Amino acid sequence: MTEVRTFILVLVIIAYFIGMLRSKGVDMVNYKYAFEVDPKFIPDPGFSGIVRIFREAGLPFWSMMIAIGAVNVASFFRVARVYKVDITLLLLLWFLHLAVVRDFAQMRIGLAAALAVLGACSGNRWWKAAFYLLGASMHYTALAFVGAFEVCTWVSRRPQKQVRAIMIFGLVLVTLALGGLLQRLAFLDPRVELYLKWEQAGYGAPVDSFGSLILHFIVLAMAIMTRSVWAHDPKMRTIFYLQIAGITAFIALSQVAIFAFRI
Repeated sequence: MTEVRTFILVLVIIAYFIGMLRSKGVDMVNYKYAFEVDPKFIPDPGFSGIVRIFREAGLPFWSMMIAIGAVNVASFFRVARVYKVDITLLLLLWFLHLAVVRDFAQMRIGLAAALAVLGACSGNRWWKAAFYLLGASMHYTALAFVGAFEVCTWVSRRPQKQVRAIMIFGLVLVTLALGGLLQRLAFLDPRVELYLKWEQAGYGAPVDSFGSLILHFIVLAMAIMTRSVWAHDPKMRTIFYLQIAGITAFIALSQVAIFAFRI
């Protein structure tokens, strides 16, 4: 059985890295342009810094993609260790999510999220802050995960079940309200307005594919059915609340596909 799990694990990782070597897609064209022509084309300082490092070292674009993929995979091994879950099952669920969303981790956001996850798994507050900032420097939407994770962690540590339920219900309401105010948040970053008006690939249009939402509802249902196994563990409660927050965010932002899938 161990050999079969190892084989599946290796197969999934190889398939993921092959996916990271793709060259098609709106974002990939932009990343290649930043790498080959102008690193400043991507305004986020962390990502443009990585582009400069690989350019100055004379390394090809694909090597940067492999390095980014390695960070993403490392974050999942770290999650599996911290939360004591099976890494093969975790990666299979992740790979299924990528297949449903039809994008291999939406590369730059995937990197930002992976770094934020490494911060979330750190027991040292300084390392946690460093990874959080590094993730945000790759893509500002990492801040959405950081905020949700810290709130869900705080709620999960409340001693009374009723108090936790009320707080999570409040988080759901706040998330839905922020989704309704999305068009008024353009002042935070000029790219918000750009995305809202972006007709290319249907990014600025409403969500027309709910496969990702169905997948996460299935995961949520499985978690509810096995609640007796993990409900006593604050760490696992945090993950459960994050799942609820993620589903809520998708619904709240469903009028703009690019935000629904990326946040």
